[in-house]
Amino acid sequence: MPSLWFDGICDLLYAKIKRWHDHYETGEVRATRKFLDMDGNLKDQPTRFLHTIPLSQKEAEYLVTIMQELRPKLPLTEQLAPLPRVLRSYPMNLRREYAVPFAYYKPDVREILKALDEARAAAKNITAPTAVEDFIAQQRKKGGHLLDLSSSP
Repeated sequence: MPSLWFDGICDLLYAKIKRWHDHYETGEVRATRKFLDMDGNLKDQPTRFLHTIPLSQKEAEYLVTIMQELRPKLPLTEQLAPLPRVLRSYPMNLRREYAVPFAYYKPDVREILKALDEARAAAKNITAPTAVEDFIAQQRKKGGHLLDLSSSP
């Protein structure tokens, strides 16, 4: 499989998606759902937020390509597929980037970020960070305790 990651353009795309993920709750509320609060009353809680992400034509193309290669069966991928064609309907800033409004749920944003992480790790030969469960399994396999850090570099 050819590399899906191109330095520069994909690094900028990754930084924008990571910023979106990290500041997800600061966006404009687009959907709410009723939840019980601590007093037992129903209260509207935001579940989906709107963010406007500046994307260039190439960034949109690479985002769609990476999602189609790494997450082909995800409904989110189908929603993102027409993005490069419809970019021109959004306002453009001085850096020739289109202000694209995204209103996705947090797990969808996390899935986009994971796909970008995988593409980046494959292209740059970066080992992905191990999950906590994998670390615990490795420590148990070695016969050490969970907090035994003497074997780490």
